[in-house]
Amino acid sequence: MKKALTTLIVTAVIAIAAVFAYQAIFLNPERVVKTALEKMFGVNSYHQSSTVLLAGKVKGVDLNAKADIESDSDLTDKKSPKVSGAVNIALAAQGMQIMISSEFKTLNENAYLRLVQIPELFKNTKLPIDINKYKELWIRIPLDKYKNTKDMDPQAAMEEVKKWAKEEKIFAKIEKLKPEKINENSCYHYMCLLNKDAVLSLFKRLDKISGKNTDEKNYAKASEEINKLKDINIELWIAKKDMMLNKIKLAGIEIAPMNLDNAIKISFEGIYSKYNVPVNVQAPEVSISIEDIIAEFMKGFKAPAGMGTVPPPQTMPIAPTPVPVK
Repeated sequence: MKKALTTLIVTAVIAIAAVFAYQAIFLNPERVVKTALEKMFGVNSYHQSSTVLLAGKVKGVDLNAKADIESDSDLTDKKSPKVSGAVNIALAAQGMQIMISSEFKTLNENAYLRLVQIPELFKNTKLPIDINKYKELWIRIPLDKYKNTKDMDPQAAMEEVKKWAKEEKIFAKIEKLKPEKINENSCYHYMCLLNKDAVLSLFKRLDKISGKNTDEKNYAKASEEINKLKDINIELWIAKKDMMLNKIKLAGIEIAPMNLDNAIKISFEGIYSKYNVPVNVQAPEVSISIEDIIAEFMKGFKAPAGMGTVPPPQTMPIAPTPVPVK
C-alpha cells in the first residue's frame, strides 16, 4: 500500500512538472509569437478585414482619414499573388469630407480597379475628362509594364524575411495580456515592443540581396532614423488551437513623411481568418486600360499660354494595391 501510494505521488509530481514545463517552454510568450510568425509564412490563402486610421496636421491643415479594407488573398504563386477586395475611404480636411469606395483585384501582372462611389467634389469640379463615365467600369493597370527592372525579386525578398523572422529577436519585450476571443477562437493576447535593431537588420538584409550595396554611411543614417521613432507596440491575438494569428493592432505610430514639421499618427487593426481556404480571383470580362484614360486626360488638358503642348507621361507611378501582411 505504501509503495503504491509512493508511486502515485511520484506520478502526480511528474505530471505537474510536465504541465509546468509545457507552459514554461512551449507556451511562453516568445515561443508562441515566434511559432505564429513562422506559420504565417506557410499560409497559401487568407481573408483580411482591416482598418487604417490617419490623423495629423499637414501644412497647417488638420487631416483625418479612415480606410476600411476587406480582401481575400491567394499566395500559392509567390511571384504572382492574387488578391480581391474592396476599400472604403473617408477623408476629412478643411471642413470638407470626401468619400471614396472601390473594388480591386490583382492577378497575372495586372491590377484592376473599379470606382463604386465617386466624391461629390469631383462631380462638381471641371476636369479634362468626365470621371463619372468610368464609374462601375473595371480599369486595368499593367503592373509589369511599369515595373522597374532593378526592383528586388519578391521571391528572394520573402525568403530573406523568413530567415530574418527565424534568426532575429523581433520583439524586445512581450507582455502577456488577458486572453480574448477573436473569430470565436480563444486567443493568447500579447503586447509586443518592436526591436529597432531587428528592423535595421531587416533593412540591411533586403538591401544586400537587392544588389545596391549601400555603404556604411547610409546604414548609419538609416539607424539614426529608426532610433528617432518612438516605441512601436504591436498587439497580437494568437489562436490557442492552432497558433495562427487572428488579430493584430498598431496604435498611434508617429511618422513625419516628406520632412513635414508635424508628425502624422497612423493606426492599424487587422483581423485574419479563412486560412488556406481556396480563393477564386478572376479577371473582369470587360476592362479599360489606364493608358486610354491617361491619353484622354492629356488630350483634354490645356496647357497655359506659352508652355506649348504637354508631353505624354513616360512612366506612371502606381500606388501599391492594399495587400495584407504576410
